[in-house]
Amino acid sequence: MNAVQEAGLLRMMGRVVSRLPQWPPSLVFVLALNLGFDLWAKETDLSELVGHIFQIQVTDLGLRLTFERKYGQFVPVLNSCKPHLVISASSHDFWQLLHGEEDPDTLFFNRRLLVEGDTELGLLSKNLLESIDWPLFHK
Repeated sequence: MNAVQEAGLLRMMGRVVSRLPQWPPSLVFVLALNLGFDLWAKETDLSELVGHIFQIQVTDLGLRLTFERKYGQFVPVLNSCKPHLVISASSHDFWQLLHGEEDPDTLFFNRRLLVEGDTELGLLSKNLLESIDWPLFHK
């Protein structure tokens, strides 16, 4: 599949996914996030994240993963309240971030990673995630 076909497929998927309920993917995401923190970052202090609503938007897929930290874990948010922090990028850019192939600061300054809302919370979250060695994603 060439780049033009791939872009067309992603746009089509985005139109479909954006119309679907976003709670099921948010649930799957927080289950994976909780498992990752339990396995690799059990001792990490996440108390500063409590009471904040986060949203990750995968722009080319029309996917919005909304969650918060409470009860000692991440949980999906069921209502449509405004998130404190929204992080947006394409699926390709998120993939590169997860695998350590791209630096979040580079993506941010190239306007490929957008951070909206509480910038202090965004910086705290970025530093927290960068401090953890996620062996599953790195070469």
